[in-house]
Amino acid sequence: MISSLEEKRKSKSNKNYREVYSPKLDRIVILNSELEYDNWVLVEANPDIEAYCEKPIRIKYTVNGFKHETNLDMWVKRKNGSVGFIKLSETAEASSRIRNQQDIQRDWCKAYGFEYSAVTAQDIRNNPVYLENLKKIVGIVSSYKDIIDTDLKAILKLLEEKKRISILELVEKLEPIPYTRIRSAVYWLIYNGDIKSDIKVIPLSDKTNLWQK
Repeated sequence: MISSLEEKRKSKSNKNYREVYSPKLDRIVILNSELEYDNWVLVEANPDIEAYCEKPIRIKYTVNGFKHETNLDMWVKRKNGSVGFIKLSETAEASSRIRNQQDIQRDWCKAYGFEYSAVTAQDIRNNPVYLENLKKIVGIVSSYKDIIDTDLKAILKLLEEKKRISILELVEKLEPIPYTRIRSAVYWLIYNGDIKSDIKVIPLSDKTNLWQK
């Protein structure tokens, strides 16, 4: 497993500094901007991603006799076996310096057989409804660690019988299991990619529809 570079802790006055728990990695992830946080949510909640690491590597290079360094923002390993790096930027209209750095990063990744993705804020936030829904799901999954296996099985069994069902209907049919347990189990199943939902199109609520994968 690749390890995160040791980063100097930014001032507590920096409102964008975050330490978040990753259920996927079972460790604390350090993020230094809102863009890094939003990207983290998408990566953490992507069931096709097996593992990842923030601030994974610093590339050193020389231009006109002067030494420079450039950081890649995230290392990602997918379940299909592919491995790559992500570089984040606020906008696609990068300066010549940033474009040069991206070229160096892309060439480095190609030389070592890694995929390379230059990802902008627009790429990450192009579906704000979906992103906000994933933030809620990851928040619950991160804090509610003791998911009960029988709850998961009960939900999956009911979904085998119903083509489509809302969370509220699920709670009613699985009474007396408490609402919080059903909600947490549903979020866990969505997070793991075990069931499908309409969270890409409508805000997450008790009316959210669920169906089999």
